[in-house]
Amino acid sequence: MNTKKALFGIVLILVILFLAINFLFSSDFDKATIELKSLEMRVNLDENILLPGTKTDLATYKSGLSALKRKWFGSSAFRDAVDLKLLMVETGEEIFFIGDEFGKINRINPNCLESGEINSLKKITESAKKGFNNALVKRNRFVQVYPNEAKKLPEVSNESFEQTINGSIIGVNKINEILGTYC
Repeated sequence: MNTKKALFGIVLILVILFLAINFLFSSDFDKATIELKSLEMRVNLDENILLPGTKTDLATYKSGLSALKRKWFGSSAFRDAVDLKLLMVETGEEIFFIGDEFGKINRINPNCLESGEINSLKKITESAKKGFNNALVKRNRFVQVYPNEAKKLPEVSNESFEQTINGSIIGVNKINEILGTYC
């Protein structure tokens, strides 16, 4: 009986030691990624969803990403990954703004002045399109420079990232076309 307890105690100590060593010697990127995945779970993200679906979750995600970037600043791979995600968040904020303001347009008598609602929204759609294009560039650079780390972030490394971004650009272009019909 005592032998079984001693053997169980030794195995338990070895397991704890193994986990502690793995944690201590795992890379900063791996440790930071664990915290990133926890944040993303809180705002209902997974490898198939790039951005939160509500403004509140988007704000929470942005704040959390900024905090993680400060905490794990020493990992250039993680910093670049977070920069990409923050760029996506900023572009997402523009998309929410476009959606809110698009619904407020006076379709009977639109304000077509240079400083009017139509031209203002056109500028924001162009900014969003630029943000999406910049995200593709950052993503491609990240995958090229940090291929091993990119594999640990499937939402970034999968081809669906590029497809989603390209689809978003098409959507923004359509909004811009509709805005062009008003003036």
